[in-house]
Amino acid sequence: PPRSTLFPYTTLFRSKTGEIIIDPVQLTVLIQQKSGQSDPFFGDFFATYQNVPKMIASQPVKIKVNSLPGNQPDNYSGVVGKLELKSSINKDSVNVNDAINMRITISGSGNLKVAAVPSLKLPPDIEVYDPKTTEDIKNGLNGSSGSKTFEYLLIPRHYGDYTIPSISYSYFNTSSGKYEVLKTPEYKFYARKGSGADQSSEITVY
Repeated sequence: PPRSTLFPYTTLFRSKTGEIIIDPVQLTVLIQQKSGQSDPFFGDFFATYQNVPKMIASQPVKIKVNSLPGNQPDNYSGVVGKLELKSSINKDSVNVNDAINMRITISGSGNLKVAAVPSLKLPPDIEVYDPKTTEDIKNGLNGSSGSKTFEYLLIPRHYGDYTIPSISYSYFNTSSGKYEVLKTPEYKFYARKGSGADQSSEITVY
C-alpha cells in the first residue's frame, strides 16, 4: 500500500463573526511504487520499489462564525470553553516592604491563549507589579486544553491588617451557552513592622 505522512492538525480560534473560508493545505508525500517487472514464477516477491514524490491538497473549508449571545460582562476574559479557577497566597504575614506572592491559575479547555490577565482591586498601600504569566496549553483533536498561571508580587508599604478582595473572572461556557463568573476567595494578611521599615502611623509636626 502507498505510504505517506499524515496531515498535521491545527486548532483555530476566530475572533470575528461572519463566514470564512480556510484555504486548501498542500504538502508533498512520498508514494511507494513498484519498479521493474514481476517475476513470472515468484510474482512481486523479488520486485523492487521506489519512492515517488506527489503533491496532495485538502479541500477548502467554509465556516460560519456566530456571535456570542447576550451582553458580555465587564470582567469577560475572552475565553470560550470550560474553565476552573484556583488561587493562593504564600504567606499570611510579612514584614513591611517585603513581598507576598499571589498565584491565580485558570485551567480547562478553550482558547486559553487569549485569556485576559485578572484584574486586582487592592488597597492603595499595597504595591503590585505586572504578573508573570506561564502557560501549559496543548492542542489536540478536541481543541486546546491546559492551564494559564498569573503570579503577582504584592508589597505592603505600611504595617497593619490587609484584605485582598475577591477577584471575578468570567468566560463563555460552550456547554451551557451562557456567560459564567468564577471568583477567588478573599485573602487576609498582616504586615509587621520590620527593621528600617516605615513604621509611622502618625505624623508629628514640630
